[in-house]
Amino acid sequence: VQWLKRSGLAVNESDVVISAGAHLGLITVLEAIGEGQVGVMAEGINYALKPLPPHDVVDVPYLGAILLQQAGLPLSAPNRERLRLMQVCDGHYNNCPRRTEILAFHRRLLDSKLISAR
Repeated sequence: VQWLKRSGLAVNESDVVISAGAHLGLITVLEAIGEGQVGVMAEGINYALKPLPPHDVVDVPYLGAILLQQAGLPLSAPNRERLRLMQVCDGHYNNCPRRTEILAFHRRLLDSKLISAR
């Protein structure tokens, strides 16, 4: 964390720092904002990052898709759908005003056996 602070990123001791490794030069910092919500900032070191979502705060279920997009990796259909939902739900997941779209997404994941219900 001290190295990140010296590099100019505003990082607190309580932040979670994710590094994709020196070969990618991607550092993402997650700041807990509220229950299930985080602020996301990223920096590329000798690496041009994809733009971050325009939302100041996003719900945790979107993080995997955001990180994959930042790294420039191919996105699976479920991750592309997560990014679409993040846009139409303004970064919210559990409190998305378009709840039927979130539930339909869950149903598709269950039906495809990508996730299982307990």
